[in-house]
Amino acid sequence: MLNIKKIVTIIILFSFILLQFNILSNFSASSNQEQSFVKYTLYLNNNTLFPGNENFNKSVQYSIQPSGMAYCLSNGDLYVLGISPSKLFVINAETDKITKVISLPPNSEPWSIVYKPNGNLMYIMNNGYTLVLNCSTDEINGQINNTGIGYGQMLFNEQNNCLYISSMYALTVLNTENNSIITHINLPDGDSYIAYNPNNKEIYIPNSGEMFYPNGSYQIWHNVTVISTKNNKILGSINVGEKPFGILYDPINNYIYVGNEFSKNITIINGNSNIVIGNINLPYNPYALTLDPLNNYIYVINTVIFDNGSESGLFNGKVTVINGNYNKIINSFNVGINPISIIYAPNNYIYVSNTFSGTALGTSGTISVITTSNITNNSGIQLFNFIWVIIIIFVIIAIPLIIIFFKKSKIK
Repeated sequence: MLNIKKIVTIIILFSFILLQFNILSNFSASSNQEQSFVKYTLYLNNNTLFPGNENFNKSVQYSIQPSGMAYCLSNGDLYVLGISPSKLFVINAETDKITKVISLPPNSEPWSIVYKPNGNLMYIMNNGYTLVLNCSTDEINGQINNTGIGYGQMLFNEQNNCLYISSMYALTVLNTENNSIITHINLPDGDSYIAYNPNNKEIYIPNSGEMFYPNGSYQIWHNVTVISTKNNKILGSINVGEKPFGILYDPINNYIYVGNEFSKNITIINGNSNIVIGNINLPYNPYALTLDPLNNYIYVINTVIFDNGSESGLFNGKVTVINGNYNKIINSFNVGINPISIIYAPNNYIYVSNTFSGTALGTSGTISVITTSNITNNSGIQLFNFIWVIIIIFVIIAIPLIIIFFKKSKIK
């Protein structure tokens, strides 16, 4: 005779196993109503904080275009680059207010900035050269020429004290001990973000460009170049989605996450084998990524382009949050206009720089300050999924077994 108690026990155990292997999709991510996690919006043009997300007024012409950001561990300040005019804004991470503005060479178009802890230095990438700033004095004390053209990104490797600078068609490797160039590595089109895997000592650079041919056809890159930091040689490439740009290494799970702009998804690469193990579909175009290491959440900035071309909706910014433990989307919310850079700071806040130029909209010139607390409730997600698993298993298994049980009872 069938035992109802045993059936229920089997269902619960089987449901728990399914949940642990993440077979069921994250229902709670789609059921959550969107809410803002932007605590403040900082306006760079007048150093004012707006509570909540940016309330963009298209009638106001903003004069600041922020780009790259870096956090200084020694003084707890956030350094934000301004493309036009060429300035460096120093922001106190406790008050989220500007404490100093450093003038950079006119028309230098600073795009990327990275912090070197041993030496307390900031490296600032400009179009064709790189500046060196001492964070103790906030003064420029060096310039390195021939470090690449175009708008690229930088990564500092603490293991070998080298700085990697991506630019149009090349990766520059710089020895920061004497600020000399070691080599230039040719790339198909590598002016994108850079990731470093300390386990295999390899660099990953998305090829983000497009190639147009005289006959009118064009090619979109869809791979990531892998380079060994031992000898600065290209090891090969990994196929991902269309037009990859943002990339992130997660030391918690040893995965590399690649944001594919045209494919609207995130490709996951196993850092041990360099093999693609999955994709995370997004509703928007991913641009750049950062990691909150406290809970292994990945924050992705997205640019939302509306087809109707209305000024009120053009280039609205979104942030998508992914749980790196399950590789599932757990939240999404609005930020400013055209988000272009995102970083995690040790004060447990996420910072996003928002910029726009070239139309009647003017430029947003804002920094979104995002709280990482209460982004989602993991226990609530687990409970919600667990209930759904029980219901599904009950329908599939339990009901037929109960019918059989009652049929046998009638026969007896």
